[in-house]
Amino acid sequence: MDEVRRALRPNTRLIVANFPHNPTGALPQAPVFEELLSLVDGTETLLLSDEIYRGIELEPHRRLPSAAAMTANAISVTGVSKVMGMAGVRIGWTVTQNEAVTARLLDYRYWTTLATSAPSEVLAIAGLQAASALLDRANSLVRANAGALASFVESTPGWDWVPPAGGTCAYPWLTATEARTFSEWLVDRHGVLLAPDVMFGHAGQHLRFGMGRALFPEGMTTLVQAWPEWQRETS
Repeated sequence: MDEVRRALRPNTRLIVANFPHNPTGALPQAPVFEELLSLVDGTETLLLSDEIYRGIELEPHRRLPSAAAMTANAISVTGVSKVMGMAGVRIGWTVTQNEAVTARLLDYRYWTTLATSAPSEVLAIAGLQAASALLDRANSLVRANAGALASFVESTPGWDWVPPAGGTCAYPWLTATEARTFSEWLVDRHGVLLAPDVMFGHAGQHLRFGMGRALFPEGMTTLVQAWPEWQRETS
């Protein structure tokens, strides 16, 4: 938070936050989140809170409140694509108490997206009506997959991580290998795709794992078998 405070300027108009975070799975403790909200409350600065992964937390008590419910200077953005597993529906929404922002968003939507697909809206409503069951399924799946990834990373030399706290992503790193080189080898040789950190604006040793699908254990099995092969070829 000290770095955020130092980055603020008198003309700062927007802070963008994403929790649970993609790609790291980071999730701040409640007091830290409240401190972030306090930076914009009663000011001319808005907080754009990307909450597309909110609802998937590896520890349920860590779920943060929606930012828009906490201050009129927040805009919360979410949808059905991630936590409900309905990406093909292409439906999302913004929430804010700020009437001026709402008016501008509605005007922008009118000129860019006059109407969404009616079948998509029907499917999104069905998803919202079944939200509890869909969230339970997603959380069970991610927890199981995170456990499988933890078993690998924490027992395999050459790998390390900060365990994710929420969302469907994890961001472990290779301790002695460049991420892009390994990810290209892995997908070419074994058909398993991991996103190297260069895709997120910096080149280094991190790899993003997506833990939201039922076939994740198959990919982990392949990775477990492929890692010794990679070490033999590069030693």
